Parts: sequence; C-alpha cells; structure tokens
Amino acid sequence: MKKKTLLFLFSLFFVAALWVGNASGPGAVQGIDRTGGPIATGFCGNSGCHGGGSFGTTVAITLLDGTDTISEYEPGSTYTLQVSIVAEGAEGYGFQAVALDTADAGVGSFGAPGDGIQITNLDNIDYIEHSERSASSTFEIEWTAPESGAGDIGFFAAGNAVNADFSIGGDDADTASLVLPEAQSASLRDIASDLEISLAPNPTTDYLKVSWTSEAAVPQKIKLINNMGQALYQQDINSHIRNLEMSVAQYPPGIYFVQMISDQGIKTRRLMKN
Repeated sequence: MKKKTLLFLFSLFFVAALWVGNASGPGAVQGIDRTGGPIATGFCGNSGCHGGGSFGTTVAITLLDGTDTISEYEPGSTYTLQVSIVAEGAEGYGFQAVALDTADAGVGSFGAPGDGIQITNLDNIDYIEHSERSASSTFEIEWTAPESGAGDIGFFAAGNAVNADFSIGGDDADTASLVLPEAQSASLRDIASDLEISLAPNPTTDYLKVSWTSEAAVPQKIKLINNMGQALYQQDINSHIRNLEMSVAQYPPGIYFVQMISDQGIKTRRLMKN
C-alpha cells in the first residue's frame, strides 16, 4: 500500500511538472522553434502539441515606431515588436516569435523582456516567447534593427489560445509573418516632384519596362540599385524617349530600386524581383 501511495504521489508530481513546464515557451521547454517560420519544426497547431479548440484564433505581428505602424525599418533604429492574439473565449495565451534575415539567421536585437516574456537562444538565434501562461493576448518587446545592408527582415510568430485545463487539448493556435524592407537611404529618396515613373511588371522575373512622364523635369539618367544602395545598371536617357526596357533576369530575387535622375532631382520606385 505504501509503495502504491508513493507511486501515485510521484505520478501526480510528474504530471504537475509537465503542466508547469508546458506553460512556458516551446524554446525553453522543448528547445525547439514552433513559430511556423522557414526554419521552424511546424507550429503548435500542427505538430501534435496543442489543438482541438475552437476559439477562432488569429495572430498578427506589428512593428511600431511609437504608436505608428511602420512598413520599412531604418537601420539601427529601435522599435516595438508587438504580437497580438485574437481568440473568442480563451482563458490564457502564449506565443513564440523570431526575426530572421534572408539567409534565415537571427537579425537585430531584442530589448529587456517584460513580465511573462523571456528570450531563449536556440542555435545562436534569439527567440522571444512567453515564460508563463498570460492573461493578456498582446505581447510587446523592443527590437533594434541591424546596421545598414541587412535587407529584408522577416518576423515570424505563433500564438496559442488555451482553455487552461492543464492539458494540450481544447487549445487553438495560429501563425503570422511580416516581411519588412530596409528603408531607402537618403540618396534614394524622391526629390523631383514633377516626374512620374511606372514599372511593369512589378513584381518581375526577367525583364522590366520603365515608363515616365514629366511636364517640366528633364530625365537624364536611369539606374537600377540594390537594397544596399549599389548601382547595378545605369543608362543615359535621350530626352525624346519616354520608356525603356531592361533585363533583370541575372539578378537574385529581392527588393531593388529604379532611380531616375533629372535636372530637378531624383525619383525612385521600388521593384520586387521574384
């Protein structure tokens, strides 16, 4: 009888330990990426972890400059990374998120985590995740962008809405991603207000047609620039033409800029190369 009682108490302790452990993030508990990103091992909703719930969970990632949502980042600037979870009737929430460059390496740096958030390093990549089940469905932490030249940065997050019954059943998870380009350098910003440029097709894979109109500005030169500000192609423009075609098949996928220089300044348009 005594052995049975001890075994029963040990079993309760073991299960309780699992419950407590699973209330922390998957990086800290399992040593694994569950963000649903390009290097993740699935996410909590499809990896045999959490499921069976019907909260209609959706996850969103936002990068904030103060209260403003940004669509591109300035190198070296500090922002607020926000992961928000919307779920109807959930009792608690958890998450895991990561920032990766185009080579799938960790990029930028996270600030000091607040209550209920921890930073977990896996394979030299920092992840942010919950350290305990949260009553709040919004998680925030400072993130500082890398120096110039990092290019596009992807943010990947998984969020989990739970029913707090100390099991993995009846929960509902979702993922989200956000890809932000590096802001144009000062040399790429628009100056010529009288010059209009159109790119087609955009996105493109092999060729690009550039068309422009102007009432006063006189176009003089056109350039194709990568996201590090390097000119890959340039051509002088005859003042009588209003369009030209260029091949872009030789360039790797990514974000580029078509820049036109005129007697009144410059005009720049963003190009996506698939």
